[in-house]
Amino acid sequence: MKLFLIFLAALAVSGALTAQNFVEAPQSFIQVGASSIAFGNVRNLPSGNSDLFISGRNDSGDVVSILYGNTGGGTFSSFPVSGIPAFSNGTAIFGDVDSDGDDDIYISGITEDFSDGLGNLYFNDGNGFFSALSPSPFRELQRSAAAFINPDNDNTVDVITLGNEPSEPAGRTDFYANINNSEFLEAVAFPLDDLKTGAVAVTDVDGDGNEDVMITGSNEANGSSLEFVSKLYRYDGLGNYVEVVGNPFIGVIHSSLDFADVDNDGDQDVFITGTQINGAETARLYYHVSNGQYEEAMNQPFTGVEYGASEFADIDGDGDVDLIVTGQMPGDDPYTQLFLNDGAGNFSELDNNLQDVYFSAVAFNDVDGDGDQDLLISGFIDDDNVFTRLYLNEPFAGNICEDGQSVNTLFGGPVNEVQTLDGLNNIGYGSIGDPENNCFQFDGIDASRWFTFTGDGEAYRIVVPNCGSPNGLENEDSQIILYSGDCNNLTEVACNDDEFPAINFVAGITFSTEPGVTYRFFVDGYGGGFTGGGVGNPEGEFCLEVIRQEPSSVTDKVAVPIELYPNPASDWLTFNLGGMYISNDASLVIRDLNGRKIWEGHPSGTQMTVNTAGFAAGVYTVELYSGKYRAVSKLVIN
Repeated sequence: MKLFLIFLAALAVSGALTAQNFVEAPQSFIQVGASSIAFGNVRNLPSGNSDLFISGRNDSGDVVSILYGNTGGGTFSSFPVSGIPAFSNGTAIFGDVDSDGDDDIYISGITEDFSDGLGNLYFNDGNGFFSALSPSPFRELQRSAAAFINPDNDNTVDVITLGNEPSEPAGRTDFYANINNSEFLEAVAFPLDDLKTGAVAVTDVDGDGNEDVMITGSNEANGSSLEFVSKLYRYDGLGNYVEVVGNPFIGVIHSSLDFADVDNDGDQDVFITGTQINGAETARLYYHVSNGQYEEAMNQPFTGVEYGASEFADIDGDGDVDLIVTGQMPGDDPYTQLFLNDGAGNFSELDNNLQDVYFSAVAFNDVDGDGDQDLLISGFIDDDNVFTRLYLNEPFAGNICEDGQSVNTLFGGPVNEVQTLDGLNNIGYGSIGDPENNCFQFDGIDASRWFTFTGDGEAYRIVVPNCGSPNGLENEDSQIILYSGDCNNLTEVACNDDEFPAINFVAGITFSTEPGVTYRFFVDGYGGGFTGGGVGNPEGEFCLEVIRQEPSSVTDKVAVPIELYPNPASDWLTFNLGGMYISNDASLVIRDLNGRKIWEGHPSGTQMTVNTAGFAAGVYTVELYSGKYRAVSKLVIN
């Protein structure tokens, strides 16, 4: 397989040179690299679900392709025969070429024999069987790319292709005009640069109603000085494509090319990856300024890649387009990264559990009809292994307090019977808006995930075990805190760090509930354990276990506020304990935000005063322990 990849790279060059929650679907697909994938309206389903075509090379180096029908809910079944040949290192694009309501497909690429290529249009019978256009004007191509286009707005689908014919080392860029939906005519003269080993993308860059074209690639063996090209051509509405000069685009090969309005200003920006002529990998975003002129977007977090793929989509439903990038980084390592857009065209890496790939393909589509964009990825993992997976976009429940995931079903069970919820993780959770005042001993909060339930007057214990997995919570990774009340006015009920640090794997809290009261708690992954960096917990996996307790095993009351005055305090603080049960061994404790005990006293009546003049300014917690009675309040020292 290593020899295959070396040959494949040589063929491409020929002498020239990172919240959202994606969950791996159980669906199985052909595993391929050097791949092409495309979603399309193959059967014109009433549901609107898209079918799927995949083609590439398997881990034995053979070309394979399968057409999959969408059966709903993110599941697919393969068509026994599709009529679409297999290929690698090429392109597949769906479009309704013959205007019959279902999508046809254009494909080009390298066939089983590396010396051969293909390029043709295949018409769909509406049931998932495709027939080749014959006779065909399309050239067989290697190192190819293609796009559908309609420059004259005549409601027909034309085709632009670039690549080289198997017997010709020089690349070419061609335009095929749709004559009558079943016949195509190659343009005698097409003004775009002749290229190979590149990409092509079509969009209306300036909003004039005409489709413009951008191409990347190499002019190797075209009889002129070697160039790596990235050029934009505007359609003038009169049948002519005119190059827009003066743009800062970096010429690349082994490239991906994608248009989208990233900054929400109404025009099309462009993202480019690939290999520069000096051999360096690049990834660059360019903002459209006006009339086809662009400027480079600076201070973006992109990593340069080659032999990759990229695509824009609104993955988090906030109204702006986000981005995925795959490919081969410097050092030949595979790479896959999601980027979130802030709405102004500034991107940031998003933690994800997606497989790193190169010689890759990506495609977004709402495969399960739930209104968000799911993701298919394929490519090489390393020299010997290929990969294809569908990831379903499942919005997080629990990034913030208000979105806490309901776990009511875990409560109300028989005494001492464990109720379990598994399949949880903290990948991508960003601890958004967590309370600063908490009783955790560790230095801050890394990746908390919120949950909520309604009290029933019973006593419970919540534990966070490893669920039998080696990826469970490690000691010094796990913390739990429980609150009652509204998210804007939380009252601490109970909390702890890892309960058995010498044993590992268990953090828990025990408490009583009030009937009808809303409780909220979060599990925190301190030390990077939940985000993939913690030793022993690379996937952030954990379970919740809830055990109903005997009433005598916990405090009779919890989280009753202590009356403090003045609050904020400066020199003196008085505790009013009227109405509270004070046992003989009762104690009052003041802790700082790191959980350190600052002061402790033993009340003997309903009031107690303490000198706070030596306390540093800040926020503290005051805790009363009186037999089975516990009360907590917040204290501010000026």
